[in-house]
Amino acid sequence: PIVVALRGTPRDTGLNLDLLLKLDEYFESIAPKYRDFLARTKMSVIDTGVLWHQIPGGMFTNMVAQLREADALHRLPEVYAELPQTRRELGYPPLVTPTSQIVGTQAINNVLFGRYKVISQQVKDYVYGLYGKSPASIDPRVQELVLKGYEKGERPITCRAADVLEPELDKAKEATKDIARDIGDVLAYALYPTTGMRFLRWKYGLEEPPPETKAKTLKDIKREDELIAKAKAGEFVEVGLAAPPPVAEAPAKIEEEKEVVAGTPLLAPMPGTIIRYLVNEGDEVKAGDDIVVLEAMKMENVLPTPEDGEIKAINFKPGDRVNANDVLAIIG
Repeated sequence: PIVVALRGTPRDTGLNLDLLLKLDEYFESIAPKYRDFLARTKMSVIDTGVLWHQIPGGMFTNMVAQLREADALHRLPEVYAELPQTRRELGYPPLVTPTSQIVGTQAINNVLFGRYKVISQQVKDYVYGLYGKSPASIDPRVQELVLKGYEKGERPITCRAADVLEPELDKAKEATKDIARDIGDVLAYALYPTTGMRFLRWKYGLEEPPPETKAKTLKDIKREDELIAKAKAGEFVEVGLAAPPPVAEAPAKIEEEKEVVAGTPLLAPMPGTIIRYLVNEGDEVKAGDDIVVLEAMKMENVLPTPEDGEIKAINFKPGDRVNANDVLAIIG
C-alpha cells in the first residue's frame, strides 16, 4: 500500500509492484509450513493483490462463487489478468453494484469461453447506454461487437436512459392476470419474470416447491439443537437403525424409448436457469441467430445457434435448471 500511495509523488519508491506481488505470492505459498507460529492464516494482514486487480471484497467473493459453480476456480489468476483489460474496454465502469458484477461476469466469460464469445444481456444494455454514460469512452471495436444484432439498436443512445424505457406494468398485469391476487404479486413477476412466476405458482399451490426451499419446522430445529448439544458434550452415540420392512416388488417399469434426434446440439456453456427460448421447434435459423436466454452467474446470457438449419428439438422449458454441457436444443 505504501508503494502505491507514494507513486507519482516526490517520494515515489520506484519499486516494481508486479515483483512485490510475486514476492507476496511466494511468502503466502510457504505460509502453511509456519502456520503454527502465526496469529493468522495469511502472512499479510491485507490482500495486497487488490492493488493490482482492484477487485472490491464483495465482487471478489461473487467471482469466486461463480468460478466454483463453473468448476473453474483454478482459473482465477486468469480472471485477475483479464479484468483490467475488460474494464478498460468497457469505459472503466465503477466497481460498485451493479456494474461491478457486469464487468466481473464478462471478464469470467472472456476467460472461460473466449473474448466476447458469450456476452451477457446486461453488458449489451450497459454499452447501449441503459446504465447511463460510461466514465470513459468504450472501445469502438468492442462496442460494435457487443451491439451487433442488439434488439434496441446498434448505436448507443445519447439521451437520458429512462427516456427509452417502455412501460411494463400493464404487460406484467396481463401476464399474471390468472394468478396474481394483489399488486405485490404483479411486482414480483415484473422484477423477476421467471423466478417470480415460479414463486407465485408455489405460493398458490399450483406447483409443489422443491424440498430445499421449504422452511425448517420447529421439530427439525429442536432435533438439530439436541445433536449439537450432544456433540459439544462428547456424547457420540451411534444408534442402530431397524431394518426397513420388506417392500412389495414394484411392477417392472416399462422404459419409453426416446427418439434420438439427429443434428447439432447447442450445449449449455455453464450451469444456469433457462429464462426463455427465442425460437420454436420447426423454426429456420441461421448461424449466429439467438436461440435461448440462460441465466448464469447472475447475468442473462443469450446463446446463438452454431450453424444454419431447423430447430429439431427444444429440451427444456423456462425455469428449468441446467448443468454445463446439457443439450438445450438441437439444430438439423
